[in-house]
Amino acid sequence: SKVSQLLTAFYKSRQNDPLIARLRSPQYVVGDLHGSFFDLNDIISRLTPFNDIQFTTTPITFLGDYVDRGNHSIEVLVCLFSMKILAPNAVNLLRGNHEDSALIDGKSLQQACEDLGPLGSEIHAKAIKCFSVLPLCATIDKRIFISHGGFPRSPDMDISFLEDYSFPRFTSVLEDGTEAGKKLKPRLGHVPSPSAAKKVRPQCPIKQVSKLKEMARDILWSDPTGSETELIDEYMGKSERCADDNDTSVVTFTPLSLNRFLDQYGFSLVIRAHQFQINGVRVSHSAKLITVFSASRYCDDVNPAGLVLVTPFAPHVKLASYTPNDSQKHLSAESCNQQPPQRQFNLKTSFTLAEVNCRLSDIDFSDSSDSSPKGDDDSS
Repeated sequence: SKVSQLLTAFYKSRQNDPLIARLRSPQYVVGDLHGSFFDLNDIISRLTPFNDIQFTTTPITFLGDYVDRGNHSIEVLVCLFSMKILAPNAVNLLRGNHEDSALIDGKSLQQACEDLGPLGSEIHAKAIKCFSVLPLCATIDKRIFISHGGFPRSPDMDISFLEDYSFPRFTSVLEDGTEAGKKLKPRLGHVPSPSAAKKVRPQCPIKQVSKLKEMARDILWSDPTGSETELIDEYMGKSERCADDNDTSVVTFTPLSLNRFLDQYGFSLVIRAHQFQINGVRVSHSAKLITVFSASRYCDDVNPAGLVLVTPFAPHVKLASYTPNDSQKHLSAESCNQQPPQRQFNLKTSFTLAEVNCRLSDIDFSDSSDSSPKGDDDSS
């Protein structure tokens, strides 16, 4: 199928990327989508001339959580991956905590793939492999840090480690042990560009896989403390996302730890997603933290979609929120919490399929048969 070919082409084109992206402003920043194709299409139509990403003058950075809970996880992935292949400099895709082989939440990507029939398991396995090579975080102009959740709990886990090719590409940051990560070997067959060849990439001195996975998990899963005065004298707190009292795998970061992180790297701001926001965007922690959520009308709520614009000019950051006009768009509580009905991919709305097919038709799959991202060929 074209979807399977697309996943192969995406993996092949992105497998050599470092796990931290270095970006420049201006950049649009989009939060959680959770399978809301209508929000994604609305964002594209608002931000790109002729509804085509190839003509945009301002890149769009997505902060992850593309799948699960909504009704169109596959369509969202197809659209985003297609845009990244067609216009790699116009789209940046970071990884979210839902881009994980061990997470099945609500109306999951795995269930959506199973509904596709015989190719479903192959498509799901390839999608997971694609998730493993997505950057965990990015910087903008060396002054703004962006990620899905937060930042490493330990100042010893330097974010420059993510530029090291030996940093494992985890298919899951939740599973215990070393089996969930794949270290990229010296990139056989990869010929770096002349500019990349001249650049000496930082080396990660940490060889303990559990510590590297903890670092990745902190970036994808951590939240700010519920109150800005909570744990005021501490760096990290225990997250409500933990399974039990003895579980410290997921943490919350306090204002103290946020300030320490900003000072360590000379950043002025952290932009993140990961948490529902009733107004689409929230500014907190003395205006040093912005949380953006871009799935509107989420689980029967009335929230708008949030959007952030980072500019090279003062005040450098602009916030926006809006509700798409399309009346078909509705991410209901049923789709969040209950099992989905059986469906076939070709029964999607003609609007959705037309957009997906349009993007797929522009991609050359002729050289995508090799380096196929298998779902079970590594130790993950």
